[in-house]
Amino acid sequence: MKKLLWLVGGAVIGAFVAHAYSRTESGKVFFEELDRKTDEFSTAVQESYKARESELRSAAQKVESAIKDLRA
Repeated sequence: MKKLLWLVGGAVIGAFVAHAYSRTESGKVFFEELDRKTDEFSTAVQESYKARESELRSAAQKVESAIKDLRA
């Protein structure tokens, strides 16, 4: 229980520090850059997921086609 209290306390203190830092000019620049990088990463993950999903759908269609050919 004591460790959980330390964890929650650290998170709260960290949130206050981050909020105070975001009010400074360098903090604004830092968080804008962080947001941009996060958006880039998120977009890259989404594109990769969609590409892999497309590959798997194509492979599944090939397997279904092969099964149909075997049954015919």
